[in-house]
Amino acid sequence: MENSGEIEKLCPYTAQENWTDVVPASVNSFYIEFKVYPNILYANSSVLKNLLQQCIEDGIIENYDPLTQEEPLILGGYISHEYALEYVPDDRLTEYQFLLVYDQSSNV
Repeated sequence: MENSGEIEKLCPYTAQENWTDVVPASVNSFYIEFKVYPNILYANSSVLKNLLQQCIEDGIIENYDPLTQEEPLILGGYISHEYALEYVPDDRLTEYQFLLVYDQSSNV
């Protein structure tokens, strides 16, 4: 499924895994294999909601109460010193996988 200027890697995920462990490990594996960091993470909507909930519980996102917020919180991505990932919902993926993509035309 690789297009010109795009590299993809499908990664497994289980609900027992912590995103703070599995995503960096998968990104590093992607980098080792392709010599470039991914810039997009596609995942099922429910997986992204679980990631958001985990970030709230872990204190990565603070002072968020869905009952008092006027707008729903959308987790748009992740930025580190080495890479930035845009999170994109894709319900064609199962709840047990996510897709890392390097797209050279992306603005991330």
